[in-house]
Amino acid sequence: MTREELKKLKKSMPRGYRDTLSEEFNVTTGYIDQILRGDKTRPDIIDRAIEIAAIYKRYLADQKAKIKKL
Repeated sequence: MTREELKKLKKSMPRGYRDTLSEEFNVTTGYIDQILRGDKTRPDIIDRAIEIAAIYKRYLADQKAKIKKL
């Protein structure tokens, strides 16, 4: 992944994503930052981050739809 793609992924993540990923993969939050900056490579962590971002995107869309119905 390019640094720009990783930057876009990072912007798509919900609050607390670093803690979630670090606990799930038993690494530090600093290591998560290094991966999302492109300094380190861990495809498994990037794949999980993509899943989290997709779930978060669906959540925001659902929330927006519910507000629109009000």
